[in-house]
Amino acid sequence: MNSQKLLNSKFVNIGIMGIMVIMLVMGSYVYSAAGTKKKRLAMGTCPAASGMYPWLAAHGTIINKKVADLSVTVMESPGGVVENQKRINARQSDFGWGCVCSVWHNMDGTMKWKGNKRDDLRMLAIVINVPVTWFVRADSGISSLYELEGKPFGTGVPGTVTSAKARGLLGSLGISPKLFEAPLGANAQAVKDGRIAGFPKTGAPDSLILQIAARTPIRLLSVSNEDFEKAQKKYPIEFSQRGTIPGGSYPGQKQDVFTYADAYGWTTSNSLPEEVGYEIVKTWYENRAELAKMYAAANNSVIGELNFPQLSIDSLKGSPIKLHAGAVKFYREIGVSVPDSLVPPEAK
Repeated sequence: MNSQKLLNSKFVNIGIMGIMVIMLVMGSYVYSAAGTKKKRLAMGTCPAASGMYPWLAAHGTIINKKVADLSVTVMESPGGVVENQKRINARQSDFGWGCVCSVWHNMDGTMKWKGNKRDDLRMLAIVINVPVTWFVRADSGISSLYELEGKPFGTGVPGTVTSAKARGLLGSLGISPKLFEAPLGANAQAVKDGRIAGFPKTGAPDSLILQIAARTPIRLLSVSNEDFEKAQKKYPIEFSQRGTIPGGSYPGQKQDVFTYADAYGWTTSNSLPEEVGYEIVKTWYENRAELAKMYAAANNSVIGELNFPQLSIDSLKGSPIKLHAGAVKFYREIGVSVPDSLVPPEAK
């Protein structure tokens, strides 16, 4: 009897080990109800309070709807692009919302990424150049960046690129507000309560700022050419691009407001298979008109759709960042000229 139990136990253990081996071999694959094998992917977005969140999440939803062999899990990223990059570096995420300046520093091993130099990061697509809105309550009496001196002012979400750039700009200009660091929702509530004058927010027009402005009149602050050049001299990667917030973007804003911007898109690494990257960018391209309608700031006013293939080429020139091999394949397929400097060594 004991020998029979021992034999049964061995068979059970062998069965368990077999299942574990099968699971390891399967890796990140799951099966749909129809029995189709799907590759499971994790996609990072941005804080849920951001006006961009529904649009970014839609990039994953469209893949799930249109690509039979891919299954994307959309993840909120309270820490924004920096959190997404950390996840990609740790192989906890396959791709995520990112920006040129953060990826550039990570590849150089500088600033926030000091000691973590990487050459495996890639870009699937740059989909938008995003200006940064600096705003304050209209009743704060503040009409210029320099009048923030000594005033309570938010920097955005701690650890994010937006916060780092805000600190960089203020430091370059010798301005020292009483800084308030908190998640986006807390920043917004602090403005509504009058506890802080305002905060910078990536995006224009931004739905969170519009929500605040619906009840609390606001004023936008401009970044002059002289101030931009001071910041650019000290932080050339962070302040490599000028930005403009068109008049009428926010209530009471009649004139264009000048600021700085960054190129944002989808970051990944060379561990994402070429064919998967190809399917992702192909799906976005084929549904670019639908995606553009969901976020007006990303909609090319001339062609009425996302023009991300050419924007990706233009935005990455002069940087050490390479496109993902799958993106290179698709961009060439639709007739876009991809410079050799943007082609990764693993591209076929």
